[in-house]
Amino acid sequence: MKSVKSQDNRDDRILILAPIGRDATMTARYFLDAGLRAEACGHIEELCEKMREGAGMIFLTGEALTFGAMRCLVESHAEQLAWSDIPLLVLTSGGG
Repeated sequence: MKSVKSQDNRDDRILILAPIGRDATMTARYFLDAGLRAEACGHIEELCEKMREGAGMIFLTGEALTFGAMRCLVESHAEQLAWSDIPLLVLTSGGG
């Protein structure tokens, strides 16, 4: 029986969407340095496509949550099996 490396398992990856500056690249580097598999996505459609293929977690910044992004995320989430909900972490800035 062939063993599957975690690098080959799409369910182990963290998908990142942080559209401002180099936030996505730097966040992915942080996760990679911690030994986790991370992929920065350039836009919401790419993230949703990869989410459908499999992911262990979705990491977004507040700026990424536009109306169109929310629609894409809800539709992609609805396609997931009930037992396989993907955790979604949204990083927001502090407010007054």
